[in-house]
Amino acid sequence: MFADAIDISYLNLHKNAVLTKYLKQDNNFTITDPVLSLIAPNNSIMEKSDAVLASVIVKTPQGHGSGFAITQDGYIITNYHVISGRLNNKLSTVKIITSSGEELEGKIVRYNKYRDLALIKVDKTFEKAFKVNNVKSFKSLQDVYTIGAPKSIELGQSISSGMISNERKNNNNNLLQLGMSVNAGNSGGPLFDNAGTLHGVIVSKLVGQNTEGVSFAIPGYMISDYLNIGYN
Repeated sequence: MFADAIDISYLNLHKNAVLTKYLKQDNNFTITDPVLSLIAPNNSIMEKSDAVLASVIVKTPQGHGSGFAITQDGYIITNYHVISGRLNNKLSTVKIITSSGEELEGKIVRYNKYRDLALIKVDKTFEKAFKVNNVKSFKSLQDVYTIGAPKSIELGQSISSGMISNERKNNNNNLLQLGMSVNAGNSGGPLFDNAGTLHGVIVSKLVGQNTEGVSFAIPGYMISDYLNIGYN
């Protein structure tokens, strides 16, 4: 009860007009990298059972997260916070573990720190890949899934299911609110439906006393804009 009261008071403080008058928030989160043209997958994920073929673990010296292939020639999406180093503005070395257990060297191609997205390249041909669409296709109360490595690398390719609650917008940021149980290692994993359509990237969850099953994803239709990438 006391923890909830503190959380609510903190949120109310950030809405207080006296405070917000002095807070300066930067809401220009665009990156300056030129448009990167990628090869669209000719064998994309078409059903949820195939999603494991494009899902990976992203391992760094600091820990691990999840990710997924968006091209068959080795381009992978994850969160920026998964690949960021302990020191400010210094990136980690990255290794990618595929669903078959193969471990590959990953190269960070680009990232958007403020949108919490990163693009990694590995020397591998994926059998299938998720296709990034620029069109919003999800619906509220839609059943969705994610694949990741919650807490431990040994739990890689674990599946969580839930629903899309709504899309939230704040300070020029869009997030999908989910009714889904996720953990730290799920960060960067794909959010997809029964047909294998990509709807988002798992990014965070609410924590606190008496808070369970409230998580968030970066909308999939914003990935191209946030990273300045597209299919040729």
